[in-house]
Amino acid sequence: AAEMQRVEIYADGQLRVRTDTEGLGRAEARLVSQPAVLQMLADEGSRYPAFHLEFGAAMREFLRQDDRIVGVRATTTDGSREYPADLVIGADGRHAVTRKHSALADIDFPQDYDVLWLKVPYPEGHPDQTTARVEIAAQRVAVAFPSADGKFQIGFVIPKGAFSTFRATPPEERAEALIGELPQYLADHLRTHSDQVANATLLNVVCGRLSEWSVPGLLMIGDAAHPMSPVGGQGINIALRDALVAANHLVPALTGGG
Repeated sequence: AAEMQRVEIYADGQLRVRTDTEGLGRAEARLVSQPAVLQMLADEGSRYPAFHLEFGAAMREFLRQDDRIVGVRATTTDGSREYPADLVIGADGRHAVTRKHSALADIDFPQDYDVLWLKVPYPEGHPDQTTARVEIAAQRVAVAFPSADGKFQIGFVIPKGAFSTFRATPPEERAEALIGELPQYLADHLRTHSDQVANATLLNVVCGRLSEWSVPGLLMIGDAAHPMSPVGGQGINIALRDALVAANHLVPALTGGG
């Protein structure tokens, strides 16, 4: 994990704000690897005899009985399979198949930006391993911070729908358009790694929520219930809170025969 202690915000090349994370309401701001978190949860779950984790299963439809969802039908490495369940929890993210098949009403909050996401080796000129920087200029915002694996994570905010134009330009022009007026140490570093910049991953920013999170036999949580901006890891942080609240309500009911 990497621990963020300070945030610096630059506008048009000038430092405007320098504060610690506690001043932003995050006394202990840690950046962790999402695969590592998932592996930790799987390892913890494996301590319990009733826990079973199955890879390579893709949900196709719900199993229904009368007016209740009683499981899912999925495609697995061994073919089609049915998974009966007292309760199905849809936690499959912003493009959730469970949400699609739930018929629950979806309220959309259109956004006017997307994020280009990339990772490069750590640059020598960055202040230190505990500082995040935000660079704001006309029509462009960049966020840069050390990542949990010792590299450097960068996100470029672009107008919604601009990715197709970005991909249509030559790679060297793509990189230069993003690097723009970044600090010299960072601009030079990204030019050295221009291939990673030109092939940045698109994060399609989708925000919204279901009007209801449940029907008999089904509960939706996390981005499956309320897709959020990827900025600041909001989705997974709130999803974990959803899971804790749901567990506190559901475990007594299910273990009691509900």
